[in-house]
Amino acid sequence: MASTLNLADSETAMLNGTNYDGFIRKVKKYQIDFFARGKEYTITRRGIIASRTKLADGKTWYSYQIDDLCESYSAEVDFAADMLRKYGIAKLPG
Repeated sequence: MASTLNLADSETAMLNGTNYDGFIRKVKKYQIDFFARGKEYTITRRGIIASRTKLADGKTWYSYQIDDLCESYSAEVDFAADMLRKYGIAKLPG
């Protein structure tokens, strides 16, 4: 299935490339952090995409309401699954 976003593997690759929607910020053992369309996001290993905001006290706020990232919920689920597969993160059921 095709991803709805075209993400570069790094910020440098995005700046040097064309037609990217964002870039992968960091791939961790259980999640993928990325920047797209002016916002920070995380994909959990359950396949949930959350927007991320750094608070003044240094904590991170996660919001699971994604408004304009993908054109539909099913496209969002497919995108998350594609990204987890691409970076070798086993998806947990749920």
